[in-house]
Amino acid sequence: SSIEYNGKLQKAVLYTDTNGNHIVILSETGRVPSKKDEDYQSAELYAYHYSLTRTGKWIPDWRIYDFEKDCPLDLTCNFIPNSFAITDLNIDGKAEVWLMYQLLCTGDISPSTMKVIMYENGVKYAMRGERKVILSENPDTTYGGEFNFDSAFKNAPLIFREYANRLWDKHVIMTWK
Repeated sequence: SSIEYNGKLQKAVLYTDTNGNHIVILSETGRVPSKKDEDYQSAELYAYHYSLTRTGKWIPDWRIYDFEKDCPLDLTCNFIPNSFAITDLNIDGKAEVWLMYQLLCTGDISPSTMKVIMYENGVKYAMRGERKVILSENPDTTYGGEFNFDSAFKNAPLIFREYANRLWDKHVIMTWK
């Protein structure tokens, strides 16, 4: 009863590390009519992290909220399937929570914005960029795919950036048909 979230549940994962017991919840609203105009749509996504206290109560540690608002065109706002992970790459007993999502409001074949977010011990690491578009009529023609690490990632252990790069490479391709 102490765990609250917005949107429709997409995933809930319990895990334990040296800091105790935790739960991560991913949720999305899906497309909803915009408050601005009935011809527009909006969508939101959320990630929540809770920890269990010694008294048995779940308390919030961090939250991610992102969105596409008032979109009159094709709308995408979702977590990337099969990208969520909990790791301990640096073997320090503190779990790393990984998630990826994409955002897009377009009427053409533009690449979506894609983000890799990782939390370890309450610290946020972000990799932001755009997916790579492959045009189905000419598979050799691509554009997009660039990304940047935030300063936390740039100063993090190399193993974190290597894992983020592998996630990015696995999910970067976006094919329009």
